Amino acid sequence: MQVFFSIATSPRLQEADLPALQASTSAAEHESASPDLWSRPFEAEKAMQRLSRLRERLGALETLHNAASEAELALELAELDEESAGEERAGGWLGGGGEWRPDEEEHARGKKECSCLAAPKPYLPQAWTSLRHARELLRRWREAELVSSHPLSGRPAALSIQAGAGGMDAQDWAGMLERMYGAWAARRGLSVRCLDRQAGEQGGVRWVQLEVEGEAAYGLLRGERGTHRLVRNSPFHAKRARQTSFAAVDVVPLEEDRSCEKQPEELREADLETTTMRASGPGGQSVNKVESAVRIKHLPSGLSARCQSERSQAANRAQALRLLRAKLQRRRAEEAAALAAQARGEAPRAQWGEQVRSYVLHPYELVRDHRSGLGLSNAQAVLDGDLDALVASVGRWLREQEKGGG
Repeated sequence: MQVFFSIATSPRLQEADLPALQASTSAAEHESASPDLWSRPFEAEKAMQRLSRLRERLGALETLHNAASEAELALELAELDEESAGEERAGGWLGGGGEWRPDEEEHARGKKECSCLAAPKPYLPQAWTSLRHARELLRRWREAELVSSHPLSGRPAALSIQAGAGGMDAQDWAGMLERMYGAWAARRGLSVRCLDRQAGEQGGVRWVQLEVEGEAAYGLLRGERGTHRLVRNSPFHAKRARQTSFAAVDVVPLEEDRSCEKQPEELREADLETTTMRASGPGGQSVNKVESAVRIKHLPSGLSARCQSERSQAANRAQALRLLRAKLQRRRAEEAAALAAQARGEAPRAQWGEQVRSYVLHPYELVRDHRSGLGLSNAQAVLDGDLDALVASVGRWLREQEKGGG
């Protein structure tokens, strides 16, 4: 009887279809080699980006399959090396059917079980190490696939944070969220640029708009949209009373092409109301001496976008148009989803204003995402940018919702 976990035949690994990905990569390579493609520069650039992503995924999947094969071989050798009594004991810590434990607990238990074996078993430590490595690669692969499954996941993201109910505490909370996302982006190798910002009364921000660029920026951040709640002892209260603050986070995908020369039909000049103003913030290089900041309102929809990060009015206008276009695209997608929900007899969900995550700093520490159900006790680590577990759990939840039709 085989007591060891067979990672090579697990359903999760079977989801990672290596032959299908090899075929897709081969087809993309054939397409990129076509002479006709390079007569269309924009399409050629898109094709090369797609080929690059496919090659990266293929390399990761081949590494995963190799690690799974090595783990399978090590487990078979360990099983042959074990006597019946040792097999039953070792099967527990090698993953014979129980839950996968955190690294620290697993390591301690593995050392204890190894010391309990009567005779040296040379293949057991190797099997345990190989299995841990393969399972970690499988976890990373599944998380990457969850992110890349959305058709717009590769686009840059416009991340906006607006202080809600809670006065100065809410403004401070919005500033904390800005720092949290900035620290997380730095860990992931993403670039963050401030497009617009209005400072709070005593620190923090009233609202801030950031552009996040890098691999799967929108795919990673799209689950952060919603209302984020903070519970703590207020530093602005004389008696440090317990205070609940709210901040609204919004995320929209931006166009990959920064050029705004080609305006879509819904951004006709007659439908746009443009207002210029002096930029706020630190001075220098005429930033506060001329009206370089731009606000554009789309009159038919009422949506607006503003930008003051660039030094020239023309550059700020281009960025504002880019943001406005992204908002209009999302509005159309939401309206289509609402119509589909009504056709199914379901009430459409009002996402803006929903409480999606709570951060409790007093009387205990806990960060809980109310959609995925994940709770983390080290709230300070999350606020310092350790968001990967939350992002992954929300990504899985979103995937389940999309598969189930919302």
